[in-house]
Amino acid sequence: MRAAPWLAFCVAYLAAWFVSTAIPVPLLWHLPVERRFTFVVHPLGLGADFYGRLLLCLGAGAVAFVLARAALPKLRPGLIPLLLVWTCGLLLFTGGLYVYTLASRQPIPAPLPAGYVPR
Repeated sequence: MRAAPWLAFCVAYLAAWFVSTAIPVPLLWHLPVERRFTFVVHPLGLGADFYGRLLLCLGAGAVAFVLARAALPKLRPGLIPLLLVWTCGLLLFTGGLYVYTLASRQPIPAPLPAGYVPR
């Protein structure tokens, strides 16, 4: 039963990662060209959402861990296999969503600056 809080953490972490990928939600984006962070759904420039998505998922996992730890005396013994199945299922769905999303992606190159002359 000591594994139940960690499995609850994994389920919440993967569920938050899946939902934040499937549904556009505001996240913390790092804009490396501008050297700043912003909290938006999609930034206007080049940005990385990894930091915001990671913080969101770690927070969701931490909440699930604390709730499962508090409810540990009341948890039933058959919960471990159920949480394990949910963890594996969410891992497969999240991985499949990323493969599907990235396989059909067509990156658009940034326009060249005005006055650019190739050498």
